[in-house]
Amino acid sequence: MLLFLILISFLLGYLLLRFFQRYDLYEKEPISVMGAVAVVGGIVSIALALGLYQLVKWFGFSQFTSDIGLIFFVAPIEELSKLLALYITYPIFRKEMNEPTDGVIYMSCVVLGFSLIENLFYAMPGPDTHALIFIRVFTSTPAHILFSMFMGLGFYMVKKKVLTHRFLLLTYFYAISTHALYNLSLFNGWPLFYVLLLFYISFRALNRLLEYTSAKSPFRVSLKSFVEQTPFPPMEPGLECLHCGDTSPKPTYRIGKIMFQKCVQCPYYITSLKSLSQIFHHFASKFSNVSSFIYSHLPFVENPLIRHHWISLDKKLAIFELGVLHHYLETIRQNIVLRFESNRWFQKNLVKHSRHDLD
Repeated sequence: MLLFLILISFLLGYLLLRFFQRYDLYEKEPISVMGAVAVVGGIVSIALALGLYQLVKWFGFSQFTSDIGLIFFVAPIEELSKLLALYITYPIFRKEMNEPTDGVIYMSCVVLGFSLIENLFYAMPGPDTHALIFIRVFTSTPAHILFSMFMGLGFYMVKKKVLTHRFLLLTYFYAISTHALYNLSLFNGWPLFYVLLLFYISFRALNRLLEYTSAKSPFRVSLKSFVEQTPFPPMEPGLECLHCGDTSPKPTYRIGKIMFQKCVQCPYYITSLKSLSQIFHHFASKFSNVSSFIYSHLPFVENPLIRHHWISLDKKLAIFELGVLHHYLETIRQNIVLRFESNRWFQKNLVKHSRHDLD
């Protein structure tokens, strides 16, 4: 049973690496490099953490499971170890780190390695070992990643001289705070509601982070540019145009899971509702609450899909004018960037000469 749980832990780790790759929309990181960073970063971060724990013990403190220990020693030591391991493993992924999402992804790889090795330590024979490993496999690994990923953005911004080291320090304190709250909830038996609330808030913050990093990618191409860069799309069996009813074969555009067609009888493009959601993911960098951007009115921009009745729920199809949907998607993306960069903690930590990079 114990061996099975350990194998599940490693399988979960691999699946998480693949999951992170999904958010790297425009230039995916090699899984081999991600794996190398996870292995080396995990070993280095664990070694650093053990060394720092021994140093603290040498100064006379060993009550790491007390509230004081959890807040002032465990969380700071482990988060510092992960951050230092990211710096140490930087030569492995230096050539690959060319967009903001990369910093987040490689930070998550280090954290994943740390968590998997930590689970092996907890798997040592002892009371309630199986139950402890079961809980850690399905909660601790995601928790470590959720709490530390902001440091990945801080690392990238410092390396690219966009933000100061003070911003990286802020992300470190965020990781410490959320990590400490998580530890306190587990060791003090807080109601499950508080643990779930912490996960919910952290996951929301992570979604906003990934939306921002994707929106700032230098490799991102707008919907209009993508169409213009595909001058001779192949003809495929046609979806029904909701405007003119044409069902003949149509020029078909594909990228990833996205497929849409140009009607040959009218100016509209046709796509499935499922593919429409993917269009918002890819071209507007919108990962969460996508349905509200498709089916609802927004306070900062008019929704053309609703205004022009371009959606058919019965047929599970949608049509759009390229220029109009392009403008809508770009407005959403710009709002994501503006909302993130208008935060005071972001503006106060800009490197002066980098302001032009944020336009």
